[in-house]
Amino acid sequence: MISSLTSRGKGKRYRYYVSRALIAGKPAEAGTLPRVSAPVIENVVESELRNRLPMNARADFENAGHAAMGRYARRVTVARDQVTVELAPEALNGTQRPRGKVRAPCIIEIPIRLKTRGGETLIVVPNDRGDGQDPAANRPLIKALGQAWKWRRALERQKFASVSELARHTGCTEPYVAVMLRLAYLAPDIIEAFLNGTQPVDLTLARIHKTKIPLDWPGQRLALGFGAH
Repeated sequence: MISSLTSRGKGKRYRYYVSRALIAGKPAEAGTLPRVSAPVIENVVESELRNRLPMNARADFENAGHAAMGRYARRVTVARDQVTVELAPEALNGTQRPRGKVRAPCIIEIPIRLKTRGGETLIVVPNDRGDGQDPAANRPLIKALGQAWKWRRALERQKFASVSELARHTGCTEPYVAVMLRLAYLAPDIIEAFLNGTQPVDLTLARIHKTKIPLDWPGQRLALGFGAH
């Protein structure tokens, strides 16, 4: 079990999930990962839920952000090589069961590896599908990129008169579709980085949904952490 703590440093606030055993002064019982950055673990879980849950559930995250995660995830357990998410059955009523590796009763297992950068521990979700992609490739990002291009082509071929009509057809909110469509206008080198796994390790689908991505390519690189070219 873990608790959320907030600390301050150099004028900034930092949130962590800390083992309750560690808080109680029992480090031997704190497990293999006694403290982890709250945004890091939240982004991993949110990205995976966006990828695995049905489209209507994914739209919830666009409207409510991390608050939606509490409706779908009953419990999250973090180890050095895996994050285990126990889904709330009541939140899945009327929806499909999530895709991917899921075991009863609605448990999602997310393999991870830890990476340290600038003194901060980051969690990377490797690609274990054996499809030839780089192990660092982010599956939710790649899937979202494919969906964005599919929607862009549908609009260009006038299958839908507007983003609003496309949103109604997919069952998603218009803001969610608009955010997803941004991915179809990314610079070629950013798209290539997504596909070969060389994007910044903390660039997740959850972060992209919170970032205002400009249309100009230099601005995109700066906004997404690639730096100027």
